[in-house]
Amino acid sequence: MISGKTEAIWEKWYPWIFASISAMCSYFFNLSTNIITVFLSEITTVAAIFIGFLGTLAGILLTTQSKAVSFMKEIGKLEPVLGYIWGSIRLLFLLIIVSVGLQAIKLPNGSLFSLIWVFIFTVAIISAYRALDISLSLLRSVSKCKD
Repeated sequence: MISGKTEAIWEKWYPWIFASISAMCSYFFNLSTNIITVFLSEITTVAAIFIGFLGTLAGILLTTQSKAVSFMKEIGKLEPVLGYIWGSIRLLFLLIIVSVGLQAIKLPNGSLFSLIWVFIFTVAIISAYRALDISLSLLRSVSKCKD
């Protein structure tokens, strides 16, 4: 059985671990930068949509007066959830900035920039998923609790 502390450490670091693994795989398997450059504008659009969605979710969590959110504040779970959301938004902004920058230059295969982009892409997407998953599962579990 995994302890709560180990689970919290894993929850915090797994996006970074998987991003490192994906960057290493793209290096060792020589990921073509043509694949990356074809989807840069679409990824920029999707990242912007994720930012809007996560920002709206954070705004709702901060302003709502529901019992579920009040309970989350009482047990100290709202701040970590908001931290995951804000962290995801920052990473998605970084992904947009790097993607827009890479659209302006021609990348050679196996370049350091493509590896950095793969790392940022993976950590941003997994972090956004983590923030969304934690928020929704916490709200779901809290909404099942009755006073």
